[in-house]
Amino acid sequence: MNSRTGIIKAFLVCTLLAAAAGPPALADYREDLAAAEQAYRMGDLNAVLYRLDRVVEDPDAPDDMRARALLDRAIFLSRQRARDRALKDYEKILARDPKNLDARINRARLLSQAGRLLEAIALLDQAASYNPEIWIIYQNRGAYQFTLGDCGKVLEDFGRAASLAPEGERYLAVNAKAALLASCPRES
Repeated sequence: MNSRTGIIKAFLVCTLLAAAAGPPALADYREDLAAAEQAYRMGDLNAVLYRLDRVVEDPDAPDDMRARALLDRAIFLSRQRARDRALKDYEKILARDPKNLDARINRARLLSQAGRLLEAIALLDQAASYNPEIWIIYQNRGAYQFTLGDCGKVLEDFGRAASLAPEGERYLAVNAKAALLASCPRES
């Protein structure tokens, strides 16, 4: 076999292996997500965004991986106080999956921090309609309504949160309800 034949055979083998692997392997996306998590633990914030952006922006990435990376990026951005960018990511997630409770609850929290309480409450109203058994929906919505001064709805939401919260979390809702009872005006 001459060197030209050897080169052609080697090229064909490499081409077949690359074709069999297809677009970047699923393991590559998982590796990027794991690397982003590791970078976060190490405090390398630029590496976190770089790894998450690679998955989010890659049109060949599987939808579930892109969705996970987008949610992770939104959570990361909100922790870094990049609220506007995080809100846009949550909006993208909800456009794809309107029932995504993580995105809905986290977006509501960011909206409330921006003073957009009515929008935050509306998001949580929808979340409660999708899954009425999630206690944190009522805990958060009650807190936002308290800021608006609606004691009746606040007490209702905190009561619901207290009844749904797991044992380890129940004290939060019960204590919040007790504090609100003391601060809400009594009807005569």
